[in-house]
This record gives sequence, structure tokens and C-alpha cells, in this order.
Amino acid sequence: MRVGLQRCQMSNESWQRARALAQSQHWLLTAADVRACGLTRAEIDDAVRRRIAKILVAGVYLLDGDMFAEVPEDLWWRSALMAHGDEACLVGWTGARAIGAQGLPATDLSIDLALIGGGSRHHRPLLNTTNLRMADGREILIRQWPIKANEIELVDDMRIRRKAQTVVDAALMLDRVHALCLFDWALHSKLLTREELDSLVASAKRRPGVVHVRLAAELADALAESPLESRVRLACVDGGLAPDELQYPVEDNFGLVVAYGDLAWLRRRHTNKPLIAEADGRDPHSKPAPVLYDRRRANAMVGRSCDMVRFTWADSLKPIYVQQVVRAALVA
Repeated sequence: MRVGLQRCQMSNESWQRARALAQSQHWLLTAADVRACGLTRAEIDDAVRRRIAKILVAGVYLLDGDMFAEVPEDLWWRSALMAHGDEACLVGWTGARAIGAQGLPATDLSIDLALIGGGSRHHRPLLNTTNLRMADGREILIRQWPIKANEIELVDDMRIRRKAQTVVDAALMLDRVHALCLFDWALHSKLLTREELDSLVASAKRRPGVVHVRLAAELADALAESPLESRVRLACVDGGLAPDELQYPVEDNFGLVVAYGDLAWLRRRHTNKPLIAEADGRDPHSKPAPVLYDRRRANAMVGRSCDMVRFTWADSLKPIYVQQVVRAALVA
């Protein structure tokens, strides 16, 4: 009886240590952490079966995972990093999402990692997950890119390839539309200067996807304020209808600026009025407040010395429609 009591006390102490460590690591524990805290294989297996813990990736547990209705994105990233050791870092789309980049595709169920020194080092699983319930997780892709130790930065204590390089890496994995949106965001947020962007794109000359990335970089503009503006602008450029100015100041009768038009055409008009194109909503999931702001700003322009066309996110998915509307408005 005394031996059983001692084992119970040891187990309780082990769980206390495990919980304290997990709390300091965003509620994540590796198999090595579990052993270091004194928990046995049978105890952690039992915790998984009773849903006290979840296996996010092989060798990494989320403790008390039921506190989340859905596993947050960053916990998937952190678990992937923990599973692949201190030389792993987030790259590509995942790295771009980690730094808050705009203009990326809406969803990506994979996690892009790379290892310092490049190449794919296949780690043996840290535990046998047979018959244990794993969370419906993400595919981890190890990119065989030559990452250097001095290229690693921390973002919310997660290792990523340095931000500027990550933007170009992600763009190389995207189509031209998304690459332009990403570059516009990077320039507008001052993450990259024009000179840095051109230099990084030039250094990627032998990488797959560099042709459309170079074209996107040539069109990128720090004045673009949202992915929707970028998409509308690209549709116009492709239709031979490139705008003359971005963020065009619209003045009232007293010469005071009442709003800035997203895109403006000044030289192709049959009248002396500029044509302004407004983006309604900033992204496909715009909340009511930003949309209301756009509407009020557009209303402030009505009756001023300009003509106006307006586009939504759904419109931007149909470039020909955007071109038809702008072309018709220019000759009106």
C-alpha cells in the first residue's frame, strides 16, 4: 500500500512539473520533456486516450488541448519546430503568415520548414503513435533550401528565415497575382525597400518561379494599401489600362482633401474629371467596420470633380469584368 501511495505521489509531482513546463511552452511538450518530468510512457499514453493531451505531430503533445475549440495556427507551427529540433525554422508561406503578411491564399494546410545548412534530415519519430489518437493535423514539408544560421530571426519566439528573404521565398511559391499582393504589402509596410526587393529577386534568378516573381516585383508599389487594390490594379495593367496614380487626393470646393482614391486615371479622359476606382473592403473577409469606412469615403467623393467606379473582392476574381468597367468609364 505504501509503495502504491509513493508511486501516486511521484506521478502527481511529475504531472505538476509537466504542466508547469507546458505552460511556459504554449502548452506544448516534446516526448523528451515528458520523460524529463518523470512521466512514464504508459501515463502519457493514457493521457492521450483520455484526451488530457493531444499529439499534434509525432513526438509533440498539446496538454489540455480541449481548452481550444480549434488548435490555433501558431501551435501547429510551434509543434513542427519542436519536432524538428533547434536547427529548424519556418519558411515560405508559413514564414510569411507568421510575420502577418497580407495577400496570401486564404488557406494552406501544410507547414513549410527548412533546416540550417539545407537538405532534408529525416528524424526518427520521437514516439510510437500506433493506436493513439492524433489531432487532424498539417503536413510538414521540409524545404531543401540552403539556410544559414545568420538568416534566422525570432517572431513571437518562433524561428523563421529573415523576414525580407521569407517574402521572396513565399512569392516564388505563388502565382503572379498573389506575389504582387505580397510585394505590395511588404513595400507598403516598409518591411522591404524597393532596392532590397530588387536585389533579393535578382539573387533568386535560378530558382523556379522567378520569371513571374520578377514581373510582380516590377509592378509592386508601396502606395497600394490592400490586396484588393493590388488585384484590381493588376487586372487593369493586364488589360492595357494601368492607372496613372495611386492614392489620388480628392479635394472639395475649398481645396481641402476629403478622401484619397485608390486608383486614378487622369490622361485618358474625354473630360477634365479624373476617374477614381475604389476598393470596397480590404480582403475577402472584410468586417463591417472597414467596409463602412470605404463606403463613407466613397460617399464623400460623390459630387466632387471626379467620376467613380467601385469594385468588391468578388469583382477582382473576374479581371475581364474589371477591365470592361474601367474601359467603359474612361470613354464615358
